[in-house]
Amino acid sequence: AAIAPPRGPPGPPPARAGSRDDPLREPPAALADECSKALGAALRAYDDATVAHAGSDVRAKRRATLRSAILADLRPVHTHALQLARIGAVIDLSKRAANLTAGEGNLHADLQAAVDDVTASFREKAAMLTMREAAGAWSCGLEEKMLQQELQQMSAEMVRRAQLQGLYAPPAGRVPTGVSLHWLHPNPFGKDLRNDQLSATDRLSYSQKAKSLLRQEPP
Repeated sequence: AAIAPPRGPPGPPPARAGSRDDPLREPPAALADECSKALGAALRAYDDATVAHAGSDVRAKRRATLRSAILADLRPVHTHALQLARIGAVIDLSKRAANLTAGEGNLHADLQAAVDDVTASFREKAAMLTMREAAGAWSCGLEEKMLQQELQQMSAEMVRRAQLQGLYAPPAGRVPTGVSLHWLHPNPFGKDLRNDQLSATDRLSYSQKAKSLLRQEPP
């Protein structure tokens, strides 16, 4: 039986089809290039407007301030693109899980392999969405960590649901076997004259208390 993914991926809302102006469509592959072009155009316009002050420290500082401000303005666009990429990764895992069969192979291992592939694909897409001018300033580590947690929760939920439906049983590993030997000593505290028979080979010991008991006459 095929594995049914959980109802709706946790976290961001699922992607929906729409027009070109739909903000929830797939992030454009050329986003990084477009952002780089916008930054370059703004800096060239600044350079042209301040050509009379070329070489001055004030011009260079203000140019650096302008560059930082533009990167800050473009950061929300990059963050939104990563969110769309996360949504696509969640949908990708759901599609992969739908093609898995619970009764064949190790479902947990197959889902983990799918999670690793989806995460690697997201990492590559995040690198393409990051403009080269902001490679050191814009980090995708937080989004990737959140995606991994989200995918792990989905994978665990799929395995649990398959177990509850009786479609999957985790493979039993090696069960350790303990062996213990017990031996009961017939005379752990030595032989008792009243209960055990003595032989000529038994070692006798003298006790002053036993001597006094032997001297008592029966009533």
